[in-house]
Amino acid sequence: MQYFVVLVFALFFSAAQAEESPYETIKWDDLMPDGEWDRYDQQVMDFMSKMTVEEGSAQDQARQFGTYNVVSSLDGEKIRLPGFVLPFDYEKMETLTEFLLVPYFGACLHTPPPPPNQIVYVKTDKPIKFSSIWEPIWAEGTIKTEKNLNGLGDAAYTLQLNGWETYKYED
Repeated sequence: MQYFVVLVFALFFSAAQAEESPYETIKWDDLMPDGEWDRYDQQVMDFMSKMTVEEGSAQDQARQFGTYNVVSSLDGEKIRLPGFVLPFDYEKMETLTEFLLVPYFGACLHTPPPPPNQIVYVKTDKPIKFSSIWEPIWAEGTIKTEKNLNGLGDAAYTLQLNGWETYKYED
């Protein structure tokens, strides 16, 4: 009887944990359709081969390479994605209702932006406050394959944010 009780408790606990989060954890590469990194690399190589010394580097020009190709099966999915917050206005860090989620710190600011399908435009109905953009976060919400064109870095995806937390590495 004890084994039965333990088994039932273990099954209940496992089911409760599984129901705890309706979000599927994804990685940034999951946002890239097959062959997309090859297309990106080719765009960069073509651009670099045409540059002259007088024009400066691609980094100086901060041109955004890549495409708006998306993984259509992600449209409408509830996802959880780690990344860095890039606000549109640093002066309003205390009340953000929209920002970009990017895969690495400093993306879009000091270097050419990541490809559009490696930037997620995030919006939320309830203003949120971040204490620091230096720390990565986990963003949870419903992802859409909707573009957002802006001055920092165009995004191929939009996330309706339902929750977030400071990033902690998970195995």
